[in-house]
Parts: sequence; structure tokens; C-alpha cells
Amino acid sequence: MGFRFRKSFSIMPGMRLNITHRGASTTIGGNGLTVNAGRRGIRGTASIPGSGLSYSGNIISAGHGAGSGVSASKSPSFQRPT
Repeated sequence: MGFRFRKSFSIMPGMRLNITHRGASTTIGGNGLTVNAGRRGIRGTASIPGSGLSYSGNIISAGHGAGSGVSASKSPSFQRPT
């Protein structure tokens, strides 16, 4: 197992700056709903506070080349009904 580094700072109420050994991200929101923007894209999380239940998913994925496992081309395509 390796060492990890993570530090989070409150910029203003409802907004945090997260710093890790891989980079930085910003989290906006509070209990129940948060949106995180970082180098891997934008991710949203919805939860029921106090229950331990949450759902998290990518809003916008950022592509980082072949083999990264994260690609903007994997996002669903939307078509207009005819």
C-alpha cells in the first residue's frame, strides 16, 4: 500500500477546494447534493443525509487518451424525435 495525500479547504460556505497528490478540484453544494469539477470532468452526487445512501455519476467526462477508462465519447448521444 502506498501513501496518499488529500487536503480540503473551505473557500466560502458551500464551496470547497480539494487538493490531492494528483491535482486539485472544486466542490460546490452541501448536504444532499454536490457537484465536483476536476481534471476527470464534472461529477454530481445526490444523497439522503443521515441514511448512508447516495448516488453518484458523471455529468461531463473528460477524455485523457487511450487506455484511461474515461472518455467523452462514451457519453450518451441524444437525438431529436422525428
